[in-house]
Amino acid sequence: MTFLLANWRLVLLAVLLGVIGVQTWRLDRSQAEFKALEASFEQFKGSVRALGEKAKADVALQQAKDNERKAKSDAENSKTRRDLSGVYAAYRSLRDSRSSGGGGLSAPGHAPGDPSRTCFDSAKFGAALRRLDEGVLGIAETGDQAIADLDSARRWAQGR
Repeated sequence: MTFLLANWRLVLLAVLLGVIGVQTWRLDRSQAEFKALEASFEQFKGSVRALGEKAKADVALQQAKDNERKAKSDAENSKTRRDLSGVYAAYRSLRDSRSSGGGGLSAPGHAPGDPSRTCFDSAKFGAALRRLDEGVLGIAETGDQAIADLDSARRWAQGR
């Protein structure tokens, strides 16, 4: 003990050198671990970058497929609409030729044979029927076009 008290400077120097040695060793080990972590982080960033690029390519491919299906669906839809408009144009033509060509209502007799029978003014009744026919035709045409649009949208969605 007297040696330690007499040589306290040497003991303090030895302890300081020991502490410095331990801290240097710990620093070297921490730097090695940091370099290993840094390398694994760079590898992780590279894999994430590669996954991101793959996801972008997948999205672009899916978008191209979707655009192709949409174009095909739009073409089918416009063909269906053209077909429907042709059908309705033919129906209108037939209806107009029927009403203007004398194919409408026959003229009523002079006097009803039975008082329970009622006679209508054939011009007014024919005009009312034409208006009703036009209204029903407009509703049917709108409904058919909506059905065609929904069918093409459904086919497109089923393709996804």
